[in-house]
Parts: sequence; C-alpha cells; structure tokens
Amino acid sequence: MIGTRPPVWLTLTAVLACTTACKEDHPYTPFQVASALPSETPKPVEPPPKAETPPTATFAATQAVVRAKAQSWDVGGVRIEAGPGYEIERALQVDFDGDHSKETLAWIVPKDDPLKRPELWLYPGQGTPKKLFALPGFVPTGPTCSLQTSLLHTGPHTVTLDTLGSCEARLIPRAPVRSIAVLAPLRQHPLILALRAAEAAPGEQLKLLVSSIDRDADGRDDVTLNVTLQTQSSSSRTATARFLWYDREAGASRDDSEPGVSLARLASTELVRARGKNTSQSVRAAIGNLKRLYGAVCDEGGTPRLFDESGAGLPCGRLTTTFSRAAQAEITALVKNDEILEAIGVLTRDAWFAHPVPDSELEGRWALMGDQLRRRNTRLVKVLNVTLPGRSTYPRLSPLDFTSRGTLLVQTASGVLEFSKDGAKLEAQPAAERHQVEDEPRPTPMFLPPPAPAAWALAMVSPGRRRWTGTVQSCDRSELTLSFVDEQGQTTQQVTDVLAPRPGNCRGGPALTQPASVPIGWSGEQLVAWAGGSWVGPKQPSERLQGSPLSPNGRWLVLPTRFGLVVRSARTELWRAPSETPAEALSQCTIDDDGRHVACVFGTRAALVAVSD
Repeated sequence: MIGTRPPVWLTLTAVLACTTACKEDHPYTPFQVASALPSETPKPVEPPPKAETPPTATFAATQAVVRAKAQSWDVGGVRIEAGPGYEIERALQVDFDGDHSKETLAWIVPKDDPLKRPELWLYPGQGTPKKLFALPGFVPTGPTCSLQTSLLHTGPHTVTLDTLGSCEARLIPRAPVRSIAVLAPLRQHPLILALRAAEAAPGEQLKLLVSSIDRDADGRDDVTLNVTLQTQSSSSRTATARFLWYDREAGASRDDSEPGVSLARLASTELVRARGKNTSQSVRAAIGNLKRLYGAVCDEGGTPRLFDESGAGLPCGRLTTTFSRAAQAEITALVKNDEILEAIGVLTRDAWFAHPVPDSELEGRWALMGDQLRRRNTRLVKVLNVTLPGRSTYPRLSPLDFTSRGTLLVQTASGVLEFSKDGAKLEAQPAAERHQVEDEPRPTPMFLPPPAPAAWALAMVSPGRRRWTGTVQSCDRSELTLSFVDEQGQTTQQVTDVLAPRPGNCRGGPALTQPASVPIGWSGEQLVAWAGGSWVGPKQPSERLQGSPLSPNGRWLVLPTRFGLVVRSARTELWRAPSETPAEALSQCTIDDDGRHVACVFGTRAALVAVSD
C-alpha cells in the first residue's frame, strides 16, 4: 500500500543507455533530461519524518564540460591536473554544500595502459584532491573495447556516473557491461548506490533514467531509477518500472513497494484501453513490453539485466494481481478485434510468467470471449486398438487422417488401416470379375483386394528440404524461436512474436509444460503452425498435407489444448474432451469434412471423438 505522498518536485534527471540495436541507429546518449518526476511517489521503507510537506526544491542541474583530453584543464578559473599516465576527459563544477564555492569533479582516463581503470576525482575549493570512484572491473576494457561515459549532476548534493563498455568481440549474453554509480562527493564515504546493467535483449531498447532528489525531507538525496523498455517497433508503447532507494546513515534502503506499484499501474491502464475498439489494437504489444520488462529487471524472471553492486538481481516481489490484469487486458483486446484463437492462446500460456490465472478466475477469462466462442460437449466414439508409430522429439504430422470419403486412415507399424467414423475396421472389398474375350472360357472368379492406402511422411519437411525440429524457449532474447535443419545439417532459427516463458528453463526448477507444437503446412518455405499457443506464418498453407489438423476440404481446423479441442471454421468452438480421454492426453488430431468427428492420438492408440449436441 502507498501512504500519503509528498507533492511532486520539479527535477532535472537522467541516465540513459541504448541497447546494441539502438546504437546502430543513433549515437550513444547515456543520459536524458526529464522535466519532472512521475506523479506517484512510493512509501518509504522507514517511517517518514514529522514534516509531511518538504520544502520546494530549488535544484538546478549543472552541465559537464567535455573537451579534448589533456593532463591539465582550466575549469571555471580552477586549474586541475590528472595523475601521471592519466588524462582528463570531462569535468563538472558544482557548489555541493551551498557555501558559494564550487567543487570540481573530473573523470580521468588512462593514456595508454589497459591495466589502469578510469577514475572520478574531487578537486575541492581548498584542500587535497580525492579519488571518489574507480571504474569497476566488470565493465569490459581493452584494445577492441571503447568506453562511453556520462557524468551528470542529478541532485543538489549528488552526481551520477554512467559508463558503458562496448567491445568488438562477442561477450557473454546478459553479462553486465555498464556501471551506474550515484555519489555524494563531499561525504567521507561518497558512494550512495551502485548498479550493474547488461545490454538489452535483441530488438529491444532498455533506458535507465536516474534522479537523486531528497524525497523525504531529511536533507539527504534519495535515488529513483526508472527503467523503460520498448521494442524497435514504433507502434508499441513503452513500459516503465520504477525502483526507489532512500539514503540512510547505514546505507541505501530500498522501497519494497516498487516496482510492484508501477507495473500494476501499467496493467490497469491497458485493461482500460482494451475496452476501446481503437485503443485495444495496441494493447497486446504493450502487455508484451510489460512482460519483456519483467524478464529484464526482475530477478524472479530468471533473465535479469539489472543488478545490484554485488551482481545479484533485483527482486520485484509477487505480481499476481499485475499479471492477472495483464491477462484480462490482453484477452479483452484480442476478443474486441475478433482474434479468438489468439485469446485462447493467452490462456494456454497463463503459467509462462510464474503467475498463472487462479482457478477461481479461469471461468471469468472464458466468459470474456462471450458468444464468439461456442462450447460444445463430446462423446467418445471408440478407442481404436492399434499400435501407432512411436513418438518423436520433433513436431510431426498426425498418423491419423480423414479422407474426403469420410473414412479414417490410421498409419501403424504394420501398414495403413482404414476405419469408418463409428470405428469399424473396413475390410478389403472384392474387385470386379475379370473376363477374357467372349470366345474364351470364363475363369474362376477371384477376389483382388484394392491397393492398400499408402503411408505418408510424418516429418515436417518443407519443399526445399528444410525440417522443422521444434521450438526454443529462448533465454538470451525475449521471444520464442523455431528451429530448422537442412539436408546439410545446417541449423537456422526463426524468431516468433510469442514471448518465451520466464523464468521457464532459464533458472532450474521443474520443466514448464507448454502448448503442443502443431504443424499445419507450408506456404512455400514458410512454416504454417500453431506454436507456443499462437499462429505462426501465413493464414493458409499452399496445400493440405496428410495428417494435417485441417479437414480434407480445408474448412475445419482442430487444435488440442489442455482445456479441450479448439475447432475453428466460420466460428471458433471449444469441445470438452470425453472423460475417458482427458484433453491433456490427446494430441496430433485431425478432423473430418463435416466438422463433427475428430481423431486424436491417445497414448499409443487412436481415439475417435464426436460432438454430442
């Protein structure tokens, strides 16, 4: 809960770093200027002082001086010098203690010794220069690396030093390469807060905005960090999480209500937007950015890119309400835009971000789909006592296939068998009697069985001989990827729009159950499939493949889910699986031309299911 909030103070703040992708388009600008702090201020961890209303802030930021490197500079009439082997790169002159005498800070860098680390020094108006901070060892340096640094006056008594190391060589994914330090230069122990940050995930921009303003009127500058994430798509809205630390005598004390409050506010905003026809169109991307941000800044997500001084991730706490609102917003927006199949996909992935929809709310989620989703009962026609081919680790087509005649072909280890829709095995029928010419004697009638149905390939191989080998729950990027291998054994990956689970398999624990990967067909070399609970590829394949979840006439589609069989034609239906064959046990389904019979793999056998209403 948030207590009484002090009024917003006018501020001038910043720390901004672009991702690798961002730097390809724009020059690196580590800091941004903000005109004011956000309108919501979280409750301090410790009891606030008696004065509920802090005095009006009069802080005005001073800009750093940047010029050609040299061992000595003249800054505002003050001569400063770097130590032997160092050069001054930038300087900042500020009156930190209000005595009308400015102190000078200088960021000095080694001339040519790669073993030396850059340092921040204080040159007081009177007295001996003092080293305040040295660049931490985790920031990469070397002949093929470059440092990009900003020194900014972010509070009346504080500065923020931000340094990013960029190298030509490929570094360990999600390893910190950036140091952010907030310092009070005139203190005996100047460091208030130190953070580490890694580059953003591919295709994302991660910006860090720091403000060091006294928030609780105790005369000490506190630290607010706003972390903003946006994808490179210009149509997606940003998502921002806020962290807050109060400066105390014993050290920085973090407000544990954040980023929970700021993330909950994001989800609530999107829930409102989801109800509008126009505003709902961007909700899915905005919720996606919220989930991407969770994975980037919350230690619970298993893939953090923001760390404390020791390298530990920052916990965000339980966010059940936030993710519940996010799921409701996403489903509402998809239904508003007639994307029922994708809305069902959201429910199939409800546990992917460690905050599954409670059972008490599940029926309410289905109710959001209203009359756009018809729910139907089914009956078990028969379980066919056949032995199907063994399971594969790769996605594959079904060994079951309805024909345009209405019969069911079943591919077994001993050949392809044919069954009627009621599960009766069809025996071979006698061939027409063969006659010789009329003047020859008629032979004894004989029965020739029709040719046995031919088996079809189950592997999902494209016309160009590229095989789909599965889905990858990525940890070093935010999205689920599809993997392929060609005839030469070369592997490739395709990035999808589906966000990979967090923490998923990125941090130990039990394996996460994911929606079955269902191959549907190919459109040229483009895969058409249901992967990760979402449609992948073009709307229709170029042709129907045997064993496809499409009916022979192409009018119906069946997809197995843990909630039942999703059947789509002119409208979408959810078939409740028979009690004898639970939905979780059905896979590799196919459907007939009338859209009333479905055959699915059930263990090592096949189950025939029909609608009963």
